[in-house]
Amino acid sequence: MDLSQLMKLAQDPQVQQMVKSVLSGIGGSGQAGAQAGGKAGGGGLQDLLGQLAGGGLSKQVDSWVGTGANEPVTGRDVEQALGPDAVRQAAQAAGVAPEKAADDLANVLPGLVDKATPAGSVDPGTAAP
Repeated sequence: MDLSQLMKLAQDPQVQQMVKSVLSGIGGSGQAGAQAGGKAGGGGLQDLLGQLAGGGLSKQVDSWVGTGANEPVTGRDVEQALGPDAVRQAAQAAGVAPEKAADDLANVLPGLVDKATPAGSVDPGTAAP
């Protein structure tokens, strides 16, 4: 996915709603927050990356944060890492099918994380991308 495609996808209101929904569930009181070790009301980038890495995507997350090429993930990868409930909630918030939500998140997260971490590290206070 080139930069123009990423920007177009990231500006899609449905995709924005999905990302917000996923982030609001991470670092909160739900299962995603508990697994990420986040605090209630969290939901920052660090919590999201912790959840993804803890869900088996640490190699991919490291590539997104690092300064090299971004490794891709699939919708299935995202669903396994975040959990089906988080993906269902994101889909519901955006008014799309869970499969589309997972695929869209898989397409947009690598680029968003990469752009949110230009120095190759996560600022602990960084909010959602």
